Amino acid sequence: PGSELPYTDTIETAPGKVLKVMTEDGSHYTVEGGQLVMKRLFNRLVTDFPFSEVPVAILPE
Repeated sequence: PGSELPYTDTIETAPGKVLKVMTEDGSHYTVEGGQLVMKRLFNRLVTDFPFSEVPVAILPE
């Protein structure tokens, strides 16, 4: 999470909505956590590279 911040396996995505981002072992992302982490890179890829069909990253609610 950054320096000076404690470890957490969940994050608040909106008021009252909590997303579990780490698996029980504390080392691996959940599917949703991986999607969240990769969203910015994914959006950059589809902007920088032409795809015949632009994929859309959809995060869970």
